[in-house]
Amino acid sequence: MSSAIDDSLFELIPESQVAPDQVTKYRSNGEVWPAYKFRRTPESVSDFGVSNFGESKPEISVLQENGTRILMVDSYIEWYCDAIAIDPATFRFKRNVKLAKDERCCLLFLDEWNFAIIGTSDHAIAETATFLWSLKRRWLDVRILGPKNHFDFSVVSLDQLTVLFQSRPRMAIKLQVHNINPDQSRFLADYPDRLDLTLDLSSEAFADGGDTFVDVLLERESWFGNLTLFNKDYSNNENFDLLLQAEALDSLVVPCVHSPELVHQVFSALVNEINVTIEVPRVLGLDWTTVDITPKDIAVSFQLFYESEDQTEFVCSFLRRLAELGNFRKFDFSLSHMRRELPRRVADALVDALVANQGLEELALHRSWEATPYFDSIIKAAERHEELVFLRIDSYPKKTDPQYAMLRGLLNRNRSIRVVDYDFETVTNGDEIDRLYAFNRFFQDLQSFPMETLSLQSSLLGEALTQKAASDFRWSSFLMANHMDSLCELVQYSSLLSSDTHDNDTPEWPADVEHVLARKRKIGCLSSRPCKPKR
Repeated sequence: MSSAIDDSLFELIPESQVAPDQVTKYRSNGEVWPAYKFRRTPESVSDFGVSNFGESKPEISVLQENGTRILMVDSYIEWYCDAIAIDPATFRFKRNVKLAKDERCCLLFLDEWNFAIIGTSDHAIAETATFLWSLKRRWLDVRILGPKNHFDFSVVSLDQLTVLFQSRPRMAIKLQVHNINPDQSRFLADYPDRLDLTLDLSSEAFADGGDTFVDVLLERESWFGNLTLFNKDYSNNENFDLLLQAEALDSLVVPCVHSPELVHQVFSALVNEINVTIEVPRVLGLDWTTVDITPKDIAVSFQLFYESEDQTEFVCSFLRRLAELGNFRKFDFSLSHMRRELPRRVADALVDALVANQGLEELALHRSWEATPYFDSIIKAAERHEELVFLRIDSYPKKTDPQYAMLRGLLNRNRSIRVVDYDFETVTNGDEIDRLYAFNRFFQDLQSFPMETLSLQSSLLGEALTQKAASDFRWSSFLMANHMDSLCELVQYSSLLSSDTHDNDTPEWPADVEHVLARKRKIGCLSSRPCKPKR
């Protein structure tokens, strides 16, 4: 869209009618922001406009009846000392909006828009923030930043928090705030639906240091969801130690593991999945053979800040530990390396770990593993892996494999696997690979036919043979070769139905086999992880 203001939503306020304490201007040159008010109440963030590539929206200030004003920009904004720093692409340097001494501020990040709510009352700011996060949104992530000494998050009521969390299911919410009170802590830890929450487990963020949040989480009997901690040192944090014992956590993300002691702590956590970033130079003294790895789902990113033999050996020793244990379900592996080409022995150790973990269901490889000359050996290991159903890579190596031969070989040998890219889009070259995926899905459907009664299974197979597989010799021959017993039962069952003496309790044939299979797929998708049993 162009940079024009939508006159149906915004009404310009003449400068003469803007109170001095409602004026917004840049500190460097005194440029004044135009002030507007809403003509009507917006229903969604997209009402403010959606950016097209290469175009930017104007920076405006929208005055509210409660005395706050909303600064709206599509540029990156951050808090800097006592000012809001705006970094638009059209300017060479950041430009600051300085707050008055009695002004407070809260930053919100929703869809393409960034908002700064300015006012003199924390309660009024919370009211305006609630209005904004109640709007319909396209994206799932929300970030709330309340600068220290400039916004007291404890004034946000539980009703206002409920509006935030119920505005969009499965949201990723990042709370970069201060003074979360015990009632809010209890609300967060005991929220009935699964969350994807990022916060700081410290006395800066929580009024009680996080005691209430962790205590309630430890007693929770249903799955919490995903919890990401800010990149801080939690070495001497008692609540962090307790958090690692929270069995209700689906996933715990610790973005900075920088000591051998912390490695031992995190990998022995009772959470379902850990996601850690390890600064290798700072933990080289660690012996991986002494590390107990409790979670069966792990995501590990190794940060190598310089090339050395001991750092490479450290990563290999970790992979050997995975091979030794051999009991993992999910492995997400990232390795930042100074050289473009990864060491051969790291790739060999990874393949050995894959082969040893035959129960592995999901594998994700990041940082251009597919660009290495060893990617073929990883694919071959996946071909022989009966349980592996999901492989994620950053992108497919089209330059080295333009015909997708590796992918075709993988899909022909592993009928259960799906390969996706960084954005979780299925990797394909078009019709040829799409047909392979379709046949493999047909194969998986046949493996999971419902087994309520043999007659019901036979009827489903019969309908599949006469409809779904009728026009494809490969599909129909596979069906007949692998389910001959049930097809023979189908013939017998048909004769019974045509006789006058059949049992009235005999189940009717289903009208559509695809409906049954779709229902089975839906149930399997929604129930991929069992409900957490009550202790």
